[in-house]
Amino acid sequence: MFYGAKSVQTAISEVRPSIGDEVAICKFQTTRDLKLFDFSRFDLPLERQMTSHWRDDYDRREEALVMLKYLHRLIAQPVRTEETDYIMTQAMAEFLHYEVEGGFDGITFGSVQDEGGRNYAIFDEPDRQIVEFPLEPFGTPIFHRVQKVEFHGTWTQPHPVINAHDSES
Repeated sequence: MFYGAKSVQTAISEVRPSIGDEVAICKFQTTRDLKLFDFSRFDLPLERQMTSHWRDDYDRREEALVMLKYLHRLIAQPVRTEETDYIMTQAMAEFLHYEVEGGFDGITFGSVQDEGGRNYAIFDEPDRQIVEFPLEPFGTPIFHRVQKVEFHGTWTQPHPVINAHDSES
């Protein structure tokens, strides 16, 4: 399995380095057209599809959409060694690769480490007749030494602590 990102910033963010770490980045190019399953599409509003409670398949389609959105969030989450949630996402990836007619070469999904970033996972071909992996390096690796790590988000101010003796005055 090959894991990659669309941008250098996303690639570095995904490996979650510490200050002082050195990260090697290399660009890759495809050697053939790839068929990718895009999980991030399920977070976008549905376009050009009339959906209605009156359709016979409405409940089934809504349930499938909820499940796919959940899988996208799960796939995008960082995997920690003590967690087993990745088993569900691995099973889904293998289903897309081996069981869907025509198969997918990989998946693409949003990054939770870099807002707006995009990640790619390209499947290996151990059981198929294709011997050549569909990616090859383009150029030479570039090394980045991490000098600072930034955190962005919304922070809630803690409530002031009032000591009992403060209210006695």
